[in-house]
Amino acid sequence: MANWGRNDQAVTANSTTTIVTLTGAPIGTYALVKGATVSMAANAHFGNTSAGSRAGVDVTLFSNVTPGAFISNMSTGIFGVSVVEMANNVVNNSAEHPAHAGWVYRKAGTGPVVSVSANVTGMTAYNNADVLVVRSTQAGGNATVTFTTNSTGGNLSFSISNAGAGFLVTSIPTSNLAITNSTGGTATGNTTVTQISVTAGGRAGRVHSETLVAMGSLGSNTTSSTGVVGATDTVADASSDNTLYPGR
Repeated sequence: MANWGRNDQAVTANSTTTIVTLTGAPIGTYALVKGATVSMAANAHFGNTSAGSRAGVDVTLFSNVTPGAFISNMSTGIFGVSVVEMANNVVNNSAEHPAHAGWVYRKAGTGPVVSVSANVTGMTAYNNADVLVVRSTQAGGNATVTFTTNSTGGNLSFSISNAGAGFLVTSIPTSNLAITNSTGGTATGNTTVTQISVTAGGRAGRVHSETLVAMGSLGSNTTSSTGVVGATDTVADASSDNTLYPGR
């Protein structure tokens, strides 16, 4: 039997089973991250979700976009990409398009903060004692930036005190920015960040997609379509990947 299914879902494993069941993502994808951040020593051969087991890694790789979860400074995940999702892809189209619909291994590079600037027109009442925090989805990856102002709290100039890590895109959204006091509490001055621009370097924004299993029937809920074989799917789409691969 095939080592994968056409339901857009993770492999199935729990705390007691010794065999991974197959209606969704391929089994054995743990090998793509073996020897990296995740320790797969004591429990490596367990077919359940024990920490570091092969099955456990297979399960958690599904739709993962968190940097550093498996490989340091990289976001790695397994995605079910249907024909419709291929056609609907609108996010960084050239980078996010795999070669073919099916089960796809996606690797996204990351980087640190390399520059901070602002459109200072109209910016006032900021406080030199506060700091700009750039939030990263990688554990411990937040960047911190200090700034100095003129006498009215404007004309900001920035200095990166901690460049952080795990930033996936070069132009970091303002939703990831926050101004706090030096200990992370409530800021003394202005906290508006909409005029601040933060840029990440390194390998941020670089994406590589590899189609592990090419299949046009992934997520197809009919057996009448040309080339579609087997039982109808029961899970048509995983909404967790809609930002990258919108659609059904």
